[in-house]
Amino acid sequence: MPREPREYSQTPLGRRLAEFRIRRRFSAAGLAKKIDDPTITRAVITNIETGRKADPPLSEVMKICDALGISPLALMIDTSSPWAPLDTPGLSTGRLREVSAIEYARAATLYGPSGFRNGGFSSDLSSFLEALIESEVQVERAKFISNLLMGGEPLDQEASYSGETEAYEPWSVSAPDVSEEGLEEAQETVVAAYRTALAAREQDARWPGQMSKLSRLSPRFERRLDEVRRVVVNIIAANAEIDYGQDGRRSLRGRFATPPLDPKTGLAIRPAIGELDG
Repeated sequence: MPREPREYSQTPLGRRLAEFRIRRRFSAAGLAKKIDDPTITRAVITNIETGRKADPPLSEVMKICDALGISPLALMIDTSSPWAPLDTPGLSTGRLREVSAIEYARAATLYGPSGFRNGGFSSDLSSFLEALIESEVQVERAKFISNLLMGGEPLDQEASYSGETEAYEPWSVSAPDVSEEGLEEAQETVVAAYRTALAAREQDARWPGQMSKLSRLSPRFERRLDEVRRVVVNIIAANAEIDYGQDGRRSLRGRFATPPLDPKTGLAIRPAIGELDG
């Protein structure tokens, strides 16, 4: 007797793949052509979308998402309903059955909440990265505002400006931000974020041996951190004075006087004070 055709049910992952593919204006064949892997054909993509291939390997998901320009999380969770429970088979059971999509997206990063078994990365890693990114964003904003102020040209109050940092993080400036107050706010955020990054690195250094992740930054991240440090030094030099106490310890007076720049606190901006001397 001939076999009856098997019926397949579309999975949440397959449905989202089809939605993103159509949104990006790809046919299944067109998407397969964009992927640099001959094993991922039009049929593979169609089978994932229809449910015939309900559990594709991670390597396929990663390559398909790269071609679509989306995060793999966009297929794993329903980004259109961030507060709804997870609907992906394998995730929506057990202790995760009541977790919302947005909670899982936050926790799925390697430096997410420890309750989700984050792979051994400390929260200091998250604090450092977010602070570094924030400081870079505010550096670009401060530079742009400063240039507009020096130009002295009248601005359309409805105007807005945008760009990206070296690490492709977006920044924006609206016309009301272009003021001395807006510049000071951006500069203060640069210094505060830089201090937070150093505090996270100081805290991470207390972990033993291989558990310390921030003590072995790549040259690229060391360079990025140093570029922010140079900006911080210039900001402090323009807005603060060094105060020599009776005990010989140096501190700052002015907008950046607190907290004390003591290496033991993790809030030091070394070697900024030494550079200000010269």
